[in-house]
Amino acid sequence: MTLTLFCILSLIISVLVLATAITLSVLLHRAELVKENFDSRKRFFLAPFHVFLIGFFIAAVVLFYPVYYTDFLESDQGFVKVIKSVLLSIHNVLRLFVLDGEFDNIRDLLSDSTRVESSVGAVYTIYAAIIYIAAPALTAGVVLSFFKGASAFIKFSLYPRSDIYILSELNEKSIILAQDILTNKSNKRKRLVVFTDVFEKDEESNFELVSQAKRLGAICMRKDIVEIGLKRTNNIYRKIYLIGEDEDENIKQALTLIERCRNTPRYNTNKTQIYVFANSVESEVLLNSIDNGAVKVRRINENNNLIIHTLKNYSIFDDACTVNGQKEISVAVVGLGAYGIELLKAICWCGQMPGYNITIHAFDKESDVQAKIKNVAPELIKYNGKEIKGEPYYKIVFHNDIDVESYEFQEKLSEISLISSAFVTLGDDELNIETAMKMRVQFGRDAISAGKHIPPIYAVVYSMSKTQAASHGGIKNMCDEDYGISFIGSIQSRYSIESIERNELESEGLSCHLHWVSHVDEADAIGKYNKYEYYRRSSIAEAIYLMFREKLIQNADPELLKEYEHKRWSAYMRSEGYIGLGDKKDYIAKTHPLLIPYQSLSPEEQNKDAIKTNRN
Repeated sequence: MTLTLFCILSLIISVLVLATAITLSVLLHRAELVKENFDSRKRFFLAPFHVFLIGFFIAAVVLFYPVYYTDFLESDQGFVKVIKSVLLSIHNVLRLFVLDGEFDNIRDLLSDSTRVESSVGAVYTIYAAIIYIAAPALTAGVVLSFFKGASAFIKFSLYPRSDIYILSELNEKSIILAQDILTNKSNKRKRLVVFTDVFEKDEESNFELVSQAKRLGAICMRKDIVEIGLKRTNNIYRKIYLIGEDEDENIKQALTLIERCRNTPRYNTNKTQIYVFANSVESEVLLNSIDNGAVKVRRINENNNLIIHTLKNYSIFDDACTVNGQKEISVAVVGLGAYGIELLKAICWCGQMPGYNITIHAFDKESDVQAKIKNVAPELIKYNGKEIKGEPYYKIVFHNDIDVESYEFQEKLSEISLISSAFVTLGDDELNIETAMKMRVQFGRDAISAGKHIPPIYAVVYSMSKTQAASHGGIKNMCDEDYGISFIGSIQSRYSIESIERNELESEGLSCHLHWVSHVDEADAIGKYNKYEYYRRSSIAEAIYLMFREKLIQNADPELLKEYEHKRWSAYMRSEGYIGLGDKKDYIAKTHPLLIPYQSLSPEEQNKDAIKTNRN
């Protein structure tokens, strides 16, 4: 084969390899973007840049092969010559990446027109020059990428005495949480925030998130949260927030980290805290099943957290209206999605207060939302509207097949004689605001035409910008008149340290729990409270109720208070899906023998309903 033909063949193969590498890296980048829409946690084995780098390297080796095969190994023959040529080509390519490649070899070979046609030599030389220029640029990219990762590791290691807050993913929620962590003035300790699994892409949203993280002084690491170190320093807090969009991935990471921390004495302490964002029933069962040692583990059920926050900060009792000497709480809940149903259930137990009656008007577009609630809380529906001595009383009026964007919705509102407060929970910020304003229009008309009460309206609005806009004096019209609409459930309130960790509420709940189980070993009771969400959720509900009872009820008959505490507990248990069946308590079957009227309880059981009169 002539050298000209050899060079042509080498040039063609090199160009094809490089073109293939470029194509594959582009396709892989697009595939990653598509895949990310379905599962942001799973990534391909090789990044697009790595695919291109491998192809570039092979293309350069192929390009240099004729040079060494032709001129530098004349004494060698056969297979030995091929191997040596390949190795020397690889050697020269490696030198290219450190700005030490020799171009003279190619120039001398191709300048001899007696061996290589001038046109072929010119093309070959230009292509080789491009390779020589591109290689150091690729080296710079690799070096910068390395030092970016190394600088994050060094910064992470330079703060040995700082409490570390590690967030499993960089997203809008985790940025809000990080801001609250770093600006929380109640915490005087040094704090270091770390985002994991961060890949800087070209998308505008991702770029903005990375920029915000850097402005906060946070560390961004590419490694997954289960792969990074948790610091060897003793006596610091290690707080881990598994806050990714994929709930299944959050659970998998939690199980891995719990086992790792439990088996490492330095980490197996209550100063290691893991917060898992997951709403499913499955997640609670899995976290119950694993031994977490001394590690503090909390499942963050965002719906439940928002309900507790709403009950605590937007009292349904404050706007009760007196009718015939009786305090009437009449709440409209518009939209029975996940949050709306949880709110409805919570109002049923929280409203069991001496001197108060509860009515809930539930609006939804579905034809039979009552069946959906019955599926998760059968006895809550079974006892709806039934006045039985010693049993909780509440009345839920279901308004099915009602589209909030139709005039029929306003007509139904007008037909209700009294609404003391209203909650709009349709799952969409824009629709919630629009519906809240429509309701306020109708309430205003009814106040003029029939002298009805204009209730406060609470709309769930997630958007930070909309919430901030409404926080400065509320929503007003051109005459500076207040609509009386409050935005609740904002991203800032949902993803604050207070809302997630709930230390004060957990302390109050523990106090209630210990009072209830005062007849058993206290250490065992505290251990179960910290381990099992069931006890915390139940006791926090009691603490919320007690907060209102102390405020509303003064000098009441102790026997009456015990009866109403039993009513509250019965309504709460039914809202959790429990039923009264037989004489056996079965937590898996969700049956409880004490879901009976107060008067049917034994004196011993009645006395257990004497909950604390204060939380101090």
